[in-house]
Amino acid sequence: MKKPYELSPEQLTSQCEEACLKFETTKEIEPLSGFMGQDRAIEALEFGLNMKRRGYNIYVAGNWGTGRNSYVRLLTEKVAAKRAIPKDWIYANNFKNFRNPLSIGFEPGEGKVFIKSMEFIIDFLRKEIESVFSGKDYENAKSAILTDYSNQTQCIIEDLNDIGEKYGFRFGQNERGLVSIPLKNGSPMTEEEYKSITDEEYEMLKENSGKLSIETADIFNQLRNEEENYRTRITELDESMGRRIASFHLMNLREKYADHSAVITYLDYLVDDVVENLDKFKNEEEPEAK
Repeated sequence: MKKPYELSPEQLTSQCEEACLKFETTKEIEPLSGFMGQDRAIEALEFGLNMKRRGYNIYVAGNWGTGRNSYVRLLTEKVAAKRAIPKDWIYANNFKNFRNPLSIGFEPGEGKVFIKSMEFIIDFLRKEIESVFSGKDYENAKSAILTDYSNQTQCIIEDLNDIGEKYGFRFGQNERGLVSIPLKNGSPMTEEEYKSITDEEYEMLKENSGKLSIETADIFNQLRNEEENYRTRITELDESMGRRIASFHLMNLREKYADHSAVITYLDYLVDDVVENLDKFKNEEEPEAK
């Protein structure tokens, strides 16, 4: 007995007469570009894509396999084809203010080229700076500064000794720096000799040491000034060489982007940062001034 509403196999089959088809193969047919049964969604998409103000977004939802991704891509490509190609925008480190990165716009496709160029240059700078600061030219320049400093300080120490001998002292170097050493018969006292002096001799040494400190105060200031001058000259040498190396290897990029103020600003900041952080590039231990 046939059940109510039961359909036969013939009723479930749709026959298509080939005579009604106006093509030989489906290659002759233009692919469908619409979104069947979703007129409101299409209108919403078209409306959203034509909004030219910031702060608006489009959210697309739907079941898997409905073709929503393909159609959205197709529609956005059509809209984009009628508009100017947007710039490439990158965020670059702002070495002067880390919380405020630099936004730099490039012509389409130029952003990736710039990033690759910077990666190559930074990697090269690491090797180049290490090489230069371990080379003979740098060592010779630094040695000349150290020699000049040593000569100046030696002259000052000789002046100190001329004054010190009037009070029975001579100056010498130890782990604490430059110290006064009491004399006995014109020669520095040994530890045993110092321990064996009388109370009267000790008071005399103490009095003479105080007078010596007062008379040599200005000369010790000269020594400190010479040491500060030495460190300043070494710092200036390092900064000069570091800036010259960084500027030289960024020269081509400067010329290429000479009319791009944001890039030039970034390169200026980069050179300053390299100079300020040379110790991270150099592979050496700086000798102390003596």
